[in-house]
Amino acid sequence: MVKINTNIYCNRTIAGSTTLPNGAIPTSLFQLPNLNSLKISSTSLSGSIPDTFNKMPALKTLSLQNNPQLGKTIPPSIGSLSLNSIAINGQGISGSFPDFIGNIQLDFGNNSLTGTIPDSLSQLTNLEFLYLGRNQLSGQIPASLASLTNLKELLLNNNKLSGSIPDALGDIEDVRKDFKKTQAYGIDKAKFGFVSALFGQVQSTIIIVWDILPWLWDLSGRIIFNLVLLTIYPTLIQPLFNKVEPLEEGELRKRIEELASRIGFPLKKLYKIDGSKRSSHSNAYFYGFFKNKRIVLYDTLIEQADTAEILAIVGYGAQLRSGLIKIQLKNLSNLNNDKWYSAYHFSHPPLPERLSALEKID
Repeated sequence: MVKINTNIYCNRTIAGSTTLPNGAIPTSLFQLPNLNSLKISSTSLSGSIPDTFNKMPALKTLSLQNNPQLGKTIPPSIGSLSLNSIAINGQGISGSFPDFIGNIQLDFGNNSLTGTIPDSLSQLTNLEFLYLGRNQLSGQIPASLASLTNLKELLLNNNKLSGSIPDALGDIEDVRKDFKKTQAYGIDKAKFGFVSALFGQVQSTIIIVWDILPWLWDLSGRIIFNLVLLTIYPTLIQPLFNKVEPLEEGELRKRIEELASRIGFPLKKLYKIDGSKRSSHSNAYFYGFFKNKRIVLYDTLIEQADTAEILAIVGYGAQLRSGLIKIQLKNLSNLNNDKWYSAYHFSHPPLPERLSALEKID
């Protein structure tokens, strides 16, 4: 006899050793009061699922998946549990969608559930994952699902649902996309920070251990390295992470070229980069030596600022204030930076210092 008090995983075996027989499902599995995880998948067990979940008060995870001969109805006693995760997938379960309380993950995909999606799901305030794909659910998608502020993933594919997706759920999808962009931006920034810190550590170690002329390292690091990087990064490195293409013909391109011609700026190429791929931050910069200058505009800047403001940002014109303020708001940047921190870490002064300098010029 195998005694199990905490976790059971059944995939033709119990606890990885004892063979689980075919035939009727053992009712003893559903009467263990200290059990907190029960998973039965890909077995040949048959018969009804025992309606004795009220005898399993500690159960937090229940997974019944791909057991084609197991019962086709959900026992009512499951409703007495406060589960964190429940997955009844590929069981051919029929009938209307059941009510459950306190779940973080609900997976009822690949069954034969009918009826409508109940509004009661909006009461599951901790719900993060809801999978109802490949059923026979019908009716409208409840707008009340938008109240599930912790919801990260919602699958409703291959049902008989009608109508359009509620706008509020569209907002959740937008937030998820923005989060992924910000996450990707943070990862790229962390990688660059790691490489930069590693280079600085190696440089410092060589200077301290071998006492090689510090001024020579400073010269090579600050001048030669920066000059080479200024040429290599925009042309060879950045295209590996972003799509860089010539700015399309139109008013904006025409106005920038006219501005460059008017002030004698040797503009050779004008690019647009898909900065929105990883961040909603706006930016614009130019690079190049002597009479071979290039200007790069982020697509986020083009979307967030009008032509006059972009010209002001590129050429530091009269509408620079409004353009800078609009970009700051879109980027959600900190307005109250410590002056020593910003002097060391930032390539540009923070917004208050820029606006103050513009007032002095005026």
